[in-house]
Amino acid sequence: MRFLVFAAVLLLPVVSNADRISVAMYETVPQSEDLVTAYVQGVGVGLEDANYYLEVSHQKKLFCVPEGKDLKYRKILDAYLALHEMKEDAKPLFTIDSVLFLALKSMYPCTTAKKDNKRK
Repeated sequence: MRFLVFAAVLLLPVVSNADRISVAMYETVPQSEDLVTAYVQGVGVGLEDANYYLEVSHQKKLFCVPEGKDLKYRKILDAYLALHEMKEDAKPLFTIDSVLFLALKSMYPCTTAKKDNKRK
């Protein structure tokens, strides 16, 4: 775990919005492009890692995937983009990182069971 945190800290200065793939760029890439699939998968795993950190820190998770569910992040991203039509002029402004986050949050919301407030 320490290695992951250390690696993330080292990579933070390297990452900027210019290094991310916008929705406009993503739509021009052939569906068979392995590099983009790997990128989307990496974003998804990063979001899972952030979720795990929040969970072990006893904080609210970003999204709640059913246990044992095998996530195909590119399919999730594509399905979300198909359902949520985006204006052409907005596509260069949104990164697939943020859209994947919104997709996971939308598809796997965290619901809390209501507590029974009756006094005994």
